[in-house]
Amino acid sequence: MVATLSKTYGEIERIIQKAKAELGAQAAGQCGPDFETEEKILLAEYALDFALQAANRALLLSMEAIEAQLSDQEKEGSFS
Repeated sequence: MVATLSKTYGEIERIIQKAKAELGAQAAGQCGPDFETEEKILLAEYALDFALQAANRALLLSMEAIEAQLSDQEKEGSFS
């Protein structure tokens, strides 16, 4: 499971780097400080969105682990 997550995050990082390179190439044709500022704001927005999704997923996994642990404890208690 950890290897799969690591591989997935590696793929996501490569996709982000590729997108940044493509955006940089497109931006080369455009000039002005406003464009660079807007690009940074947009990148920050996407990073925050990704972080929020990752945090939500981590919370869900934590709650599922707690539920599984409580279920195991209930089963052990009923056999005692």
